Amino acid sequence: MEEPTQSHSREVDGIKQLAKAASLRLRPLKTGENRTEPGPAVKFTPADDEPTSPVTPVGQAFSQPDMNVVILCVVGLAEKPGLQHMQEFLRGTLVKHRRFHSIMKPGGRFRAPEWCPVEVDLSRHVFEAPSEVGLADPSVDPAEHYTAKLATTHPLDPRYPLWQAHLLTHPPGARRPASLVLRIHHSLGDGTSLIALLIAATRQSGDARALPSIPGANPRPAAQKSDAPLVMRLLRALLRFLIIFWNSLVLIWRFVAMTAVVRDSETPVKARDGMQHCEKVLASSCEVALADVKAVARAVGGGATANDVLVACLGGGLNRYFKARETNDDPADVTADVDGLAARAQALSDRLASRLPSEALPTDSGEPDGELPSSSYSPSKQGDEKPAEEGGGETRKRWYVPKRLRVRALALVNIRKSPGVQELDAMMRGGSQARWGNEMGYVMLPLPVDQVRDPLVRVRMVRRETAMAKNSIEAWFTAWNGVQILNSFGPSAAVFATKRTIVQTSISLSNVVGPAEPVTLAGVPVTTLTPTVVGTSQGLIVHFVSYRGKVKFIACSIKEVVPDPEVLCQFCVDALEEMLERISFKKLA
Repeated sequence: MEEPTQSHSREVDGIKQLAKAASLRLRPLKTGENRTEPGPAVKFTPADDEPTSPVTPVGQAFSQPDMNVVILCVVGLAEKPGLQHMQEFLRGTLVKHRRFHSIMKPGGRFRAPEWCPVEVDLSRHVFEAPSEVGLADPSVDPAEHYTAKLATTHPLDPRYPLWQAHLLTHPPGARRPASLVLRIHHSLGDGTSLIALLIAATRQSGDARALPSIPGANPRPAAQKSDAPLVMRLLRALLRFLIIFWNSLVLIWRFVAMTAVVRDSETPVKARDGMQHCEKVLASSCEVALADVKAVARAVGGGATANDVLVACLGGGLNRYFKARETNDDPADVTADVDGLAARAQALSDRLASRLPSEALPTDSGEPDGELPSSSYSPSKQGDEKPAEEGGGETRKRWYVPKRLRVRALALVNIRKSPGVQELDAMMRGGSQARWGNEMGYVMLPLPVDQVRDPLVRVRMVRRETAMAKNSIEAWFTAWNGVQILNSFGPSAAVFATKRTIVQTSISLSNVVGPAEPVTLAGVPVTTLTPTVVGTSQGLIVHFVSYRGKVKFIACSIKEVVPDPEVLCQFCVDALEEMLERISFKKLA
């Protein structure tokens, strides 16, 4: 009689899980878009002779029901602008771009879908969030909470242009008085181009007509003609060709093999397929000085860049996070370490300012500085259920992380030259024909999450991988491969291949370069920029965003997988402080 009872119990548990998953697919959220009273009559009418444009292959894949990917961007504002003022501003800037006043018209059997211009009623796209959208906990940022809820609400209506703008008013005591949350479907363009388009709509705080300056956006100077003999130039060209050929062969073979067969290790940040509709958590409060990041890159040398340092910080942060999740039965207990980490970071910065050596610095493991901490890693199965202590109730999930981990990040690469802010500004006015659309590839980047003696070793490891990827055609191959799959087998096959790549890896990674000086949006000073992407089954998505000389760590995670992304971001900041401390010791030695 026991077997039918156990079988019935398993069936009931399965039904409960399916009901829970179904409830997570569509979450109602009061956004203000369904209000009954009519909004201001602000409309945009395109030109009668404006032509249609075909939807890119990647845009077709992103428009499939199983791949509903949306870009969210929180723009922190120093004061709240009026609703009609914001509608008028967007009508004169973003809505003038063709993608923002077009809808996707389905294609035929031998005809691709097209973007067709339509009249835009901005009261359907720009609205104010209801005042009752708030939080009981004042420590949680209202914009982050609202954006996380917006990530799992109903999809955008395809009868209208696929974008929205939500105007939020924060309660007293929040980090900023107001925020503008942009919700843009990924089929309109890649994230890099869309954020660059938003930046092109801003102006410098001191000059209302001056466009912002983007670090590293200046064109490279033309290469000078070499005076070397022809034979030497041919040998150099041959050597470079062989390097690119070999790197491409190795990386493409690794990409195909790891996508088809090899999966990442089961870690606390690894999600399962089908979790794209689960509840999300957004964290964006941790930031570091860009000068500190560049100082580490200069100290490492060998052509290391700021991006290499940031990826190495992510690897060090994940190492600390894995150990914290391993030693804490309840993942929520990790949040208790934030105050201690902040105090340790302040002590490190004070020591760096005085350039005095550390005498008694406690490490995370309690071991003497410079020695490897004693590892309590166990090769047991990850995620085992451990019984609660005597007298306790429910069981808690405890992670046992092996010594050698395979944790890879999918880094998105824009394979075409990004237009500058001047060109994007002209594009919004209708005077530019710059290339637009989703033209991007992937680079599979192993993350240095293992324990190391010298934290600068992680930067060198990342530098080797990125240098190899830059001297290859891996990103172009992944983009070309996706287009060929879509053209040969249809959008469903392309979605399956993309989801397969995402499931095999652990993290998605991107970098956004923001303005170097303070900017204004619609005449209101911008305090923060927080972009992210939702709609995939990736357990953790990390962005590095620079603005006004600061770099912010932004993490968007599935709550069931990573319930505390703010702790991971703080661990990344702590990893950078450890690198700075190592540099100061080397200078004193």
